Amino acid sequence: MVTGRSYGGFGAVGHAGPLGPLIRRLLLPDPGERPGAAEAAAVLAAVAGERPAAPEARSAVVL
Repeated sequence: MVTGRSYGGFGAVGHAGPLGPLIRRLLLPDPGERPGAAEAAAVLAAVAGERPAAPEARSAVVL
């Protein structure tokens, strides 16, 4: 029976280079152990050699 869960290893992650550790953590069965969106974005930016983008400034709309 297929339950939608994988308890095996993730062999293809071994070919992910510097993204491997992040991908492994994103695939952890326990959501509490996975990185959040901000942490994942920071890791991706670091791997890409970029600085994380600053949050967009929101301007007030005057009617």
